[in-house]
Amino acid sequence: MLKSIFAGGRKPIDTFGKDPTRDAVCHMRKDRLEQKGIYHRRMAADLDPASSSFVDDITWNDMDMDAVFLRINHTGSFIGEQVLYHRLHCINTADGQYDRLERMAGTFSRDHVRRNKVWKKLRGIGKKDSAYYMTELMECFDPYSNFQMLFFRLLQLMLVISIAGLILTAGQIFKSLLIVTICMNLAVYMFEKRRTEMMQECLEQICAIIEICDSLRKKELLPSEWIDPDTLDAMKTLRGLRFCAGRFISKKLAVGIGLEGILSDYMLGITLWDLTFYNIIAGMISGNKAAIMRLYDFLGEIDMSISVASYRKSLKEYCIPVFAEGNTIETHDLVHPLVISPVANFIVLDHHSFLMGANASGKSTFLKALSVNMILAQTIHTCSAGSFISPRMRVMTSVAVRDDILSGESYYVREIRYLKRMIDAAADGRPVFCAVDEILKGTNKRERLAASEAVLKYLSDKNCIIIVATHDHELIDRMEGKFSCYHFKCILSDDGVQFDYRIHKGKGGETNAVALLKIFGFPRDVVEQANMRLEEVAL
Repeated sequence: MLKSIFAGGRKPIDTFGKDPTRDAVCHMRKDRLEQKGIYHRRMAADLDPASSSFVDDITWNDMDMDAVFLRINHTGSFIGEQVLYHRLHCINTADGQYDRLERMAGTFSRDHVRRNKVWKKLRGIGKKDSAYYMTELMECFDPYSNFQMLFFRLLQLMLVISIAGLILTAGQIFKSLLIVTICMNLAVYMFEKRRTEMMQECLEQICAIIEICDSLRKKELLPSEWIDPDTLDAMKTLRGLRFCAGRFISKKLAVGIGLEGILSDYMLGITLWDLTFYNIIAGMISGNKAAIMRLYDFLGEIDMSISVASYRKSLKEYCIPVFAEGNTIETHDLVHPLVISPVANFIVLDHHSFLMGANASGKSTFLKALSVNMILAQTIHTCSAGSFISPRMRVMTSVAVRDDILSGESYYVREIRYLKRMIDAAADGRPVFCAVDEILKGTNKRERLAASEAVLKYLSDKNCIIIVATHDHELIDRMEGKFSCYHFKCILSDDGVQFDYRIHKGKGGETNAVALLKIFGFPRDVVEQANMRLEEVAL
């Protein structure tokens, strides 16, 4: 019955394996990022914000993970988007979930017929703006109180008595009673009608989820082993809700067409049928929220796995990570997933490390590439690399530090706060990957060196892997023995600055800040004065 209501009318274009950020409507997805996070915030609400299960907001923003999400997001429905967005926040996932993701993504990657049929059904749900609030609106399906229902029943009884009395006796009393009852019922219906209409779209989404899950099972579009007993029980439990809600929605859609439909709506509204039937549905939803969310998670997982398979195909090279014991990270042909023409790098991090190099030589990009892939390895089991071996670790960064005018926090205060959360996480003994770009640069040199040395020494004695991008040779000398060094090369010539963007072992002392003044056309006097001061400092 609901097939005609929820079926997608537009034939989907097979864009599997394409970069979704090049889609014409990508800007619309950016505008809805806040809505996409509703499900994640709901799932994380009852957990400790410091939990090692999640990528924290600082790391998420530092690593431009919203942009990474948009690059991966090839989902067909708002449900898939919200589940994918949540999954990208969830690290330290159980091996069973990785195995399940691999089975699903592998199947959809190989079987394009099955994939397109499932994808078409998911696109039938769509990504309507208001749909993203479904999980929040579902909490508003509270049945009427016993007193309210008693009141509604009395009004319905009065309507029946007045109509029956008028037919049998044609008395003036029953005629007056009928008029009064109609007015009261109509007033009640008009007042409560807003409540049912506000929840109608949410109800449509719930029905669509139930119907599509049932359809996927009956048409055997999914392997039977993917549908676990809990999901199957949820489908059976919600059949009654689907029937009742389907009738309610069909009636609402029918009466909303034309003047006759509006009149019939109010004629039927006098009976208060809508309110009593809505109360039955609200009760069914209120008592079966867990089952509804089980199907929501199931569909989202299916949609997400198609998206992951598409993302993998869109990459020139990807790998499935290998999780190992110890504190060593080894990766070959590592690239950042957002860089269009990346230079691949190889590194074995078996020690805390400094990254050195001139401005724009590739330090920050490499730092982000490694951190992002540490996150992707432990969330969607996919890395943009030839190989990626690492321990399971919480990822914490302090990279894109900014002043916060609204809160009144200075740059240095924010740096301190970012580093403090790393200290707190490391103190608990949990393995933490810490990535820092230009540690404590918001203060003077003397205090920066003292504070930076103390923080890095503390972290280096904990269960951490630390990588710090810096220009500070004195800090590097102070930490010798605890940190190894890597660098990116910079070649200065009359033609400008050249970089190979490849990481090399050992210290690298090249700088280019003054040279860049000349290359970017600063006045000759400025360049000469800068070089003179540079020579004086060196002496």
